[in-house]
Amino acid sequence: MSVSKRGRNIIRASTVSMIIAAGVLILTAPGAPSRPTGQAAPREPLELTYIANSGALIASGDLKVLIDALFDKPNPEYRAPAADVLDKMMKGAAPFDGVDLVLVTHNHPDHFDAGLAVRYLEAVREPFLLAPADAVAEMKKMVKDWTRIEPRVISFDLQVGEKQKRDLKRIPLTAFRTLHSGDKETPMNVMYLLELGGWRVFHEGDSSGNVDGYRGFGLGDAPVDLALVHYWFPLEPNCVRFLQEVLKPGHIALTHLPIRLEGDAPGKIDQIRKNYKDIVLLLPGMPAKVFHERNSPGGKRLSVPDVPARRQEVTAQQKAAHDDDWSKLQPPEKIMDAIGLKPGMVIGEVGAGTGRFTVWLARRVGNKGLVYANDIDKSALSILERDSQKIGLTNIKIILGQTHEPCFPPRSLDMAFMINVYNAFEDPVRFLRNIAPALKPGGRLAIVLDDPAKSGGESPRSATREQFLAHVDKAGYKVEKEETFLPLNGLYVLRLK
Repeated sequence: MSVSKRGRNIIRASTVSMIIAAGVLILTAPGAPSRPTGQAAPREPLELTYIANSGALIASGDLKVLIDALFDKPNPEYRAPAADVLDKMMKGAAPFDGVDLVLVTHNHPDHFDAGLAVRYLEAVREPFLLAPADAVAEMKKMVKDWTRIEPRVISFDLQVGEKQKRDLKRIPLTAFRTLHSGDKETPMNVMYLLELGGWRVFHEGDSSGNVDGYRGFGLGDAPVDLALVHYWFPLEPNCVRFLQEVLKPGHIALTHLPIRLEGDAPGKIDQIRKNYKDIVLLLPGMPAKVFHERNSPGGKRLSVPDVPARRQEVTAQQKAAHDDDWSKLQPPEKIMDAIGLKPGMVIGEVGAGTGRFTVWLARRVGNKGLVYANDIDKSALSILERDSQKIGLTNIKIILGQTHEPCFPPRSLDMAFMINVYNAFEDPVRFLRNIAPALKPGGRLAIVLDDPAKSGGESPRSATREQFLAHVDKAGYKVEKEETFLPLNGLYVLRLK
């Protein structure tokens, strides 16, 4: 059974309804706020179909835009489009029929493949493709006769901080050049702001997260209806301000989630959901989401630390303390006391990310101690390294790990530590075993992980207490200490048998 877009749009505004048709979840709410004076109401709903990583199809009425969806290379960290989805895209089959624009944010294999883009334009003759100049240069290498597709390719050769406007197929858009994640000049990253049937949609691509530079783009002229941003944007204080004070989105869609975090991330986002009007974490297999009314922007304000007006850059220390909710749910000082972390110790943090907890560890062990900050996300570690340098923390050493291997130096750690990452491991027993060689004699492993009995167990990969203890035993550890004071988590301190 299928429902036409016109049929899906005939919904009474005074009722609350939920309809599942053709794999599409449609939501409406009573008393939806009207648009500001002078802002035209959308004539058609806005439909978001998630594809993979940061890729999505955005549609309203007969207008469709495909963003960061043309890639197919296997990646151990991020998902690629499913084979059947790629087949539909390449054939122009529903829901990918009638695509008007294809937007590329940057030339990275988990966002874009030049050869696939060329084949798509050769097979589907209607869309225009817009991309940074370096991505277009790669496309030219993949095609025998560039003149066949050249008229439908728009290249943005911008410097960092520059923007350019285009209006194609009744879709006005602006491209903004930023640094790539990790504050890198290459590949060129382009953010997009487009208007689709009266809806304003923003896609961040894979930016550096240094939002001070974004303010100069004039993005706050009018609220954004839908913002597609990194999954960590609502968790990082400067990005929170950017969302709430500049973009003011009615709806937020979180992208670029590593496979290893698909288990824990929903619970983490649930804990800050009340601070936003509407926020959705894009996960594989989810139905398309349809927006009928633009929510009032912002929702509740998230508590973030004060930043001096003359210095808007967020520090790693502020990042660690930014969220009152997190401080209540996982109080750093109390956790460090419970695990026995003392000045002068050497500790290795698994899955440090951008450093929410790392800076607390570094301050506790002091200048005579050391923190090895491990993660497999290079961009997150780049942010951690930058921010720790800004606040003068010299006792943090960055360790780029692997999926099954933390890569800590042998026999270097008094303690290994992980928080909110255990359930992301594909093979937790194997990972626990691979931590053991890094422990000094008598070294300990401290783990804070989701407790389904407390949190409701919404994450499909959350281990029960019994399962976790079985993993611990199989990996060659024994429980030295177990704490139950955390409202949503269990806390364990382990020793090798």
